[in-house]
Formats: sequence, C-alpha cells, structure tokens
Amino acid sequence: MSDHTIRRALPFGLLALAGTTQAAEFRGLGDLTPVMRGSSAHAISGDGSAAAGRGTANGPEAFRWSNGMVALGDLPGGPRESYAYGLDDSGATVVGASAASSQGPQAFRWSSSSGMVGLGYLNPSVKHSEALWVSPDGSAVVGYSLLAPGFARAFQWTQSSGMVALADYGGASRAAGIAENGVIAGESSGANGLEAVRWIDNVAVGLGDLPGGGFQSAATAISRRGHAIVGYGWSANGFEAFLWSPGDIFDIRNPSNPGGMIALGDLEGGTFDSAALAVSDTGIVVGRGTGADGSEAFLWTPGLGMVAVADLLANQGASLSGWRLTAATGISRDGRVLVGTGIDPSGNSQAWMARIEAVPEPGTLGVLGLGLALLRRRRRMMPALP
Repeated sequence: MSDHTIRRALPFGLLALAGTTQAAEFRGLGDLTPVMRGSSAHAISGDGSAAAGRGTANGPEAFRWSNGMVALGDLPGGPRESYAYGLDDSGATVVGASAASSQGPQAFRWSSSSGMVGLGYLNPSVKHSEALWVSPDGSAVVGYSLLAPGFARAFQWTQSSGMVALADYGGASRAAGIAENGVIAGESSGANGLEAVRWIDNVAVGLGDLPGGGFQSAATAISRRGHAIVGYGWSANGFEAFLWSPGDIFDIRNPSNPGGMIALGDLEGGTFDSAALAVSDTGIVVGRGTGADGSEAFLWTPGLGMVAVADLLANQGASLSGWRLTAATGISRDGRVLVGTGIDPSGNSQAWMARIEAVPEPGTLGVLGLGLALLRRRRRMMPALP
C-alpha cells in the first residue's frame, strides 16, 4: 500500500530533475540468499532511495533494500516468518508483520537503531495484527488487528498512545495508508457492504463505489499529501482500479468534501480485473491489471491512460530481457521511481525497481482535482508512447 530525488550512490545514482532526457532504467533486486530464491517488493520510500518487501532465507523474511537487500529478522515467539509492507519518506523506518505466536502475526516497526519492535494487539487474547503503512515522518503506523477471531479493526499506533482502534464505520475495517496531514485510507464494512473509507481526525467517511456491478470498494494507498486515494471497486466491467480525489483539494481535511472516483480501466487482453496499489504526489497511479499473459504491472496518468509498465520502460530505452512484470506496488512521491514484483528470466518471483523518464504531461493533483468531472469514467487509452 502506497506514494512517495534519489541521492548519489543510491539505486540509480542521482535522479535527474523533471525534463531529463536520461533513458529509463530497470533492475531486479535479487534475494536474501543465492540458494533460496523468491522475493517481492511491497513498498518504496517517498524519496525513492529504498524498497521493502519479502525475501526468502530460512523462510519468508522481511527485507529493506538500498543498493543491496538486508534481512530484517523476525519477532521472537513464533516461526521464522516476516513481511515488510511500508516505508517512511526517507526509507529509515519499515513496518510490517512477523509471526510472533502460534495464533498469528504481530505488527512491527523497524529502524536501524531499534531493530524490529512489536507493536502489540488491540485484543491481547486474539494475537493477530499487521502494520500496512507508516506516516512520511515515521511516527505513526496504521494497519489492522483482530478484535475477535475473524473480525478485524483498523488501528493507528504512535509511541505516545500505543495501538488505538480507529472509529467504527459499521463493521470490520483495515487501514492501508496514512498521509502527512494525518488522513488515513482503508476500507470497512458498512451499511452498503465493503467500502473504501478515509478517517479524518478519527471520523470515518465512506468514499462510495464505482457505478455498475455490486457495491464493493477498497482503498489500498493514499498519497503523501493526502490529495489522492487509490484502490479498486466493483464496476460494470468487473473489479476495476480507481483514483479518488476530493472535490476541493484545498479542503482535503473536510469530512463533508465529497470528492469522487475515477475508474481507470484495465490493460488489453485477458479477464477484466485491475487494482491500483500506489499513487504519487503528482497523480501517477501504479498497480496491477490483467493482460493477455495474466497479471501485469500498469502505470496510469490522465494523459496516457493505463499502460503496461514493461511497454513504457521499453519505449523509454530500458532493457527487460526475459522479465515479466506482474505488479507495480510502489511509486516515489515525484512519480519517477517504481517498485514491484515480476517473474525473472530464471522463472523465479523477484522484486524489481525502475526509474522512468518524466511523464510528458502536466500531472499535478491541482489539475487533476479541477478536472475531475471531465476525467470521470475515463477508460483505457494507449496512444503511441514518445
């Protein structure tokens, strides 16, 4: 779940400013050991300097990557198993979940100074919690914890308050992202069914659903500034990626600000099924769609519509020989660096990172917000790439 100026000696050296003519770049991030293969990237830091996800050592293990993959270990008390799901803006803080008992996982927060620290549970009698994202400054963590077997409740954790349940919207809930202004995005069961939700000062506000199909939507990420929320809904076409932004981006903390969803379509070929997984501060959305070969990483902008990340990278000069990119799960705040998971030339699941050229269009969320009505229900468009 996820949005987010690479520094010299970080993934691709010094990231050029917008307007660069430098070719796009792509690389696999490898794995924790040369023997046990299989990794996936779940998040990127806001500045694009670090990634986090799951590798394979003596079992699934959380990693942080910055010019190399480092295992984060696990919490004591359970089998060796951990997953990293979120990074702060600088990449210094990682959050996720680690098996810490026979019942289930425990949410954790990791830093180089503290190591992996468990965040506890909303109900100590039901030991299951997972941290899905962390605020840009690393101080607040969000996710979900079981209140009863099979019943989850969204939480926010801070050092001062510990783990606190978020306001009830009518049923089970999960928090998937938190912006620098404190707005939290996720989903909750409500009067209409499962619905994408934002919490503002612990007031839960539903975001609605896409037209057609049954009523169902879920938010998977929020932009760093809180101007955009992405996820998927059930439209007339099937499960479809969406981008939600408030009706007035200058009033984003107003629970009465209605906003609206834009349906983002899907890639050509295969069954119609797409989900948006991260959004940049510039309004670029990434996720997974369904192409002729199955699950495929996509990138969406108002001007390009939805395009396959592999096609975009190839058109911008990057080499992906033998790779199939199955999902894009994170994007830096400036929209230039992506991470995700794919099938490498050896046929193994492997995390990847890519740097794209500047998208040749104005992509600010100011423009996006003002043009929401014009963009509503825009379907896939794949013009020739420059």
